[in-house]
Amino acid sequence: ISVEFGIANQYIIDLKKDCKRGMVGKAERGWLPAMPPVGYFNNKEDKTIAADMERFNLVRQMWDMLLSGNYTPPQIQHIANTEWGFRTRRYKKEGDRPLARCTIYKMFNNIFYTGLFEWDGKVYNGNHKPMITVEEYDRAQVILGRKGKPRAQTHQFSYTGMIRCGECGAMITASEKQKLVKATDKLTTYVYYHCTKRKTGVVCKEQKPVTLKELEGQIAAVIEQLTILPEFADWAAEYLRGNYQAETERFVKIRETREKAIQSAESELTNLTRMRYREQIDETTFISERNLLQTQIIKLKKQLEEKNDFSAQWIDLTERAFRFAAYAGAHFQNGTLQEKKEILAGLGWNYSLKNKILLISIVEWLKVIELGCPPLIAEFKRLEPILLPYFERRNEDFASLRLSLCAIVDEVRTVLIKISDTESNIPYIPQIPLEGNNKEIIPPKNHGP
Repeated sequence: ISVEFGIANQYIIDLKKDCKRGMVGKAERGWLPAMPPVGYFNNKEDKTIAADMERFNLVRQMWDMLLSGNYTPPQIQHIANTEWGFRTRRYKKEGDRPLARCTIYKMFNNIFYTGLFEWDGKVYNGNHKPMITVEEYDRAQVILGRKGKPRAQTHQFSYTGMIRCGECGAMITASEKQKLVKATDKLTTYVYYHCTKRKTGVVCKEQKPVTLKELEGQIAAVIEQLTILPEFADWAAEYLRGNYQAETERFVKIRETREKAIQSAESELTNLTRMRYREQIDETTFISERNLLQTQIIKLKKQLEEKNDFSAQWIDLTERAFRFAAYAGAHFQNGTLQEKKEILAGLGWNYSLKNKILLISIVEWLKVIELGCPPLIAEFKRLEPILLPYFERRNEDFASLRLSLCAIVDEVRTVLIKISDTESNIPYIPQIPLEGNNKEIIPPKNHGP
């Protein structure tokens, strides 16, 4: 009996080693040896991990909502389950269920969506289709690490969690109050924004709240100052699509820089291995440093692959910036509470409220448009384009005007790229729909014909 038990025990030990060796081998070949997260599935036919096309784009939309900074994971979970009717993939004994709270958090903390994956304490470069970039993943982790997020709310207010008190630095909150209008004998609901006064050790002297109508009026006034003509957005799009050679050359230089960084990291890894071979460092230090260098090399190689199509991405982002400047005002007037919050988030940062006045630090790319476009708008109005033929004479008279706008477009694109390089994430610019079933976007008044 003792011999039989010994043989059985040794069989289990050998089987464990074989299984572990097989899983490590699969990981080294670029495939996660486990169940993939939501949006992917194990393809049994060719034994790979494939994108679940029924859910892949929806999961990508969830990432976009988180990266915008305007939605918390519980809000995203609620929208996906109730509005989209999202259900997990159906398996033999499980699945076909709404997203759970823990699942949404695991999803946003999983590096698998970048094209990498972690197994047995090491990061591997996967062969599956990536959903997000490494920069977007890093930005998501910063968002998830914010203090006080996410937080359950009993009321939905557009601008809570964004604005701070200019007197004490505490967050601005909102409250609803109902008043009886004697003329109509009906209850009217008013929304007031005021300081929470929860800054430890600071006495806030801010007493006057601001109504939602007054706050949105100030936001609309800021947008009005930044609004450009719809024709300018069209010209910018034409210019961007026609000339992006300079952008391509820039990313060639970035690629060369990343290749040098990879070569440097690989050289460090080789030197580290030699030091261990000569017993100049101990085994624990060697394993720790080796894993760090290998992870760094894998991430650099992944970023190198992602930079290949960034020229087109920056063209789209710059075009979106001019569309935002042209149509944000009209969309703010007609949009939902969440859409208004996204537009405010696209205007700038460091929002503060003091003496019922909203102060906003406008983003750099909008400052370029604000400073450069007003003279062009005045010149455009002076030319009275409605009275001119649409083709030949319009192109002749507007040649210098379009040339000046192209210089502003180049400057905006340069600023956007600079922000990305400095902050290691792509600037957030809300997507303003130009057509759809919900609302018709009308250019703001007093801005040209």
